[in-house]
Amino acid sequence: MNDTDFPEIKTGNGIDRDLAATANDRIKKAVIEVNKLTTTIETFNEQSSKQTDKLVKLTWWIVGLTVAMLVGLCIQICLAGIQSMSVLLEKQKNRFEAYSFCKSNLAGNMFNAFGKKFKCSDIIEMFEKKFE
Repeated sequence: MNDTDFPEIKTGNGIDRDLAATANDRIKKAVIEVNKLTTTIETFNEQSSKQTDKLVKLTWWIVGLTVAMLVGLCIQICLAGIQSMSVLLEKQKNRFEAYSFCKSNLAGNMFNAFGKKFKCSDIIEMFEKKFE
């Protein structure tokens, strides 16, 4: 609203009547503007509530995805532990087999999977405390 929205009203019945008519007109226009503002605020509040609801739903989706990722991560860690356990057990088995072979063949040599030569006396010395 600006000054052109509030023209002075001339009733022709004197200045006091002109002022009363002008005040009434201004009050009427102010009430109309307040009603428009109230409607605008109500519309804004409705839209804001809708946006808030959408954000809450989106937040719950993010929480769900985060939980799913954590469950997947825990499963991966467990599977990696199981896999590494089998590797460690195989390694332990190979060491015991090498120790047993060398225990029965003290003067001999042992070859690893890559063809590297080891003295049985060294293998026995390395694993003696572990397997006896």
